[in-house]
Amino acid sequence: MKKLLLLLLCVPLLFSCGEKEEKKTDEGSLNKEITTEMFEKEITREMLNDGYTGIGTCIAPNGNKYVGEFKDGKFHGQGTLTYANGRALKGLWENDEFLGNE
Repeated sequence: MKKLLLLLLCVPLLFSCGEKEEKKTDEGSLNKEITTEMFEKEITREMLNDGYTGIGTCIAPNGNKYVGEFKDGKFHGQGTLTYANGRALKGLWENDEFLGNE
């Protein structure tokens, strides 16, 4: 009986290992915890054309690099656009438009 009880208590733990904690945003939607690995995800032109939403890095053929949040295939949220000449815009983006610094 003790073994059965122990087994019933351990099974839920096995399925919860390795999952990221989810947080509720002000809008009430669930977002996974943001990690550095998410920014290392390379976003392709095809992903942007398909309306990618998430976090990642996009490098344009001209050398410009955007690292940050995307929504519907556009820069949207916190991000940094670094031009090939070294100039950078860091702050809030909405529909590919830079709104300002943090």
